[in-house]
Amino acid sequence: MEDLDDVYEFLDMTDEDVEEEVEASLYRTLVINAIIDNEQLTITDEDYENGILYYMEQTESESREEFLNTYSEEEIRTQVLEDKVLNLLIDQADITEIDTEHDDA
Repeated sequence: MEDLDDVYEFLDMTDEDVEEEVEASLYRTLVINAIIDNEQLTITDEDYENGILYYMEQTESESREEFLNTYSEEEIRTQVLEDKVLNLLIDQADITEIDTEHDDA
């Protein structure tokens, strides 16, 4: 791929699509960081180790060494902390299921 247009074409994306993705990603990061700061969330070494085991399974890594050669400690810690935020949101969510009727017209 020679330039950005080739990448967009390969991904079947337009400039607008990419801009929307960047904005959504930035917004998500800002919200997650605000929650981390507001709730004073941190991860322990145990959280980190459990995260390694979980993500090794998710990525089907053959060994701890392979996994740690692919992902840095900072990347793992960041993901574990983001997961902690998402779990906090899920735990605190007040979810109400509503039956809806669908029009088959």
